[in-house]
Amino acid sequence: MKIDECPDTLDGATVLSAGLPRENGCSLIDGQEVPIVAYAIAKYDTEDGYYLFALSESWTVIGDTYWPSLDEAKRQGEYEAGILLDDWKDRR
Repeated sequence: MKIDECPDTLDGATVLSAGLPRENGCSLIDGQEVPIVAYAIAKYDTEDGYYLFALSESWTVIGDTYWPSLDEAKRQGEYEAGILLDDWKDRR
């Protein structure tokens, strides 16, 4: 998976940054484990905060968390998946 191939929008939110996890993770969907292969931080025009999206191989959002700031979302990505701050590819 190439992080440059991440879509510009996910679930209607504008992608601001994307990163690849250094640690394996998965999400349980309909009773099946789906590997998390990338993360993106995105923002909806109608909201103040940022979403950290966990993504499948097909760039489908399979989980999300809400954060008040971009930095907090990036720090959560580091905590959850080992994505270092320098590993995020910003789109701005």
